[in-house]
Amino acid sequence: MPNITFTVQDIGGHKMDPKEVEVIFEPNEALIGAVAPRAGFLYPTEPVVEKPDPVSGEVSVLLADTSLMLGDAFYRMRIRWLGGDAGTALMDFPGWKIRPGADDALLSEVIDVAGGGGGGIITPYIWWVGLTEPPSRGYTWLYLDPDNPDLETGPIPELTLGDVVVRW
Repeated sequence: MPNITFTVQDIGGHKMDPKEVEVIFEPNEALIGAVAPRAGFLYPTEPVVEKPDPVSGEVSVLLADTSLMLGDAFYRMRIRWLGGDAGTALMDFPGWKIRPGADDALLSEVIDVAGGGGGGIITPYIWWVGLTEPPSRGYTWLYLDPDNPDLETGPIPELTLGDVVVRW
């Protein structure tokens, strides 16, 4: 499996300290190898979760070579950072398709941004995950307790856990 590397930094170019960051990679569906020696190998959708090095912010993750899979195989990535109010976590859902090849690479080398874009616009890929409203507009809010996703009810009676609310 190729080793994919990158560094997690905040918008100012520093590591996310003191926040705890997790980077989560999930296959878009259960994947199956198409080429020997991995033909017929099944790769379930179990997420791969990595935490950055606490000093450097560097991350190294082993992901399967998607070019050797049947169908349109790729990974989706989520970035979750904790350290806000109790019961909340911010999460990014970049719209990237991550397609590792056979060789080790930088994350930026294996991202298919499908046209990408950006620069100064509100993005629906920044999510607020928690039981309290986001602190400002510009978030997509997932009404859920990140510390207890099996919780059945929340403090806001007009919302159901799992609801997605857009706050622009």
